[in-house]
Amino acid sequence: MWSNATNQIVEFVNEGYCVMSLAYFGADGLPNDLRGIPLEYFAKAFHWLSTQENVIPNDYALLGVSRGAELALLLGSRYPEVRTVVAIAPSSVVFPGPPKGLLDALRGQHSAWSFGGKEVTFVPIPFSWTTLRGMITGKRTRMFEKALQKKKAVEAAAIRVENIQGPILFVSFSRDQVWPSTWMSSQMMQRLRDRGFRFHYEHSDYDTTHSNWSFEPCWAKILDFLRGQAS
Repeated sequence: MWSNATNQIVEFVNEGYCVMSLAYFGADGLPNDLRGIPLEYFAKAFHWLSTQENVIPNDYALLGVSRGAELALLLGSRYPEVRTVVAIAPSSVVFPGPPKGLLDALRGQHSAWSFGGKEVTFVPIPFSWTTLRGMITGKRTRMFEKALQKKKAVEAAAIRVENIQGPILFVSFSRDQVWPSTWMSSQMMQRLRDRGFRFHYEHSDYDTTHSNWSFEPCWAKILDFLRGQAS
């Protein structure tokens, strides 16, 4: 679900995978901002893939980082053709798209995703000094932790990971300075246990910061996981 990890894409291709690296905002012909991105856009990509040579139709693995991991899990929970998900520094819920600035934030929050023309339910970020400080410094973990204390909002916006039709790997970072990816991954692991998820699922946590997934132990884990699902 990312479009700029060139070295890793090349390695996937060398491993024998057919890879689609799909941008969904901030590129020509696409929305400028992560706001209301229709999930149907990705369903069109799945359909296109099913018509290509050397691609097994309706048997796709999604890999996403950060908001891309949120998206990969959300798509997997809604589209049965997604058969494997690797969620790196993921969210366990849908969050709003980031505001363009303070004035935009004051106007109201909007889901990052839409489906059927409606916003996907999200956990709002409370407007507070914690939020303002996080927006200014880029260290937003506490901001998201406060949002996740709203239990009703969290349940309404929780990603139904138990609906994914295949194995899941959660990769998190204990020094994540963007959001609490370790805690949210643990929450999803518990959700899967509670609901008797019938596929393989696991969680690997690393003592590093957000999106530092290309360092060797983490990258090796991701490759080993995917190889195991293909065997």
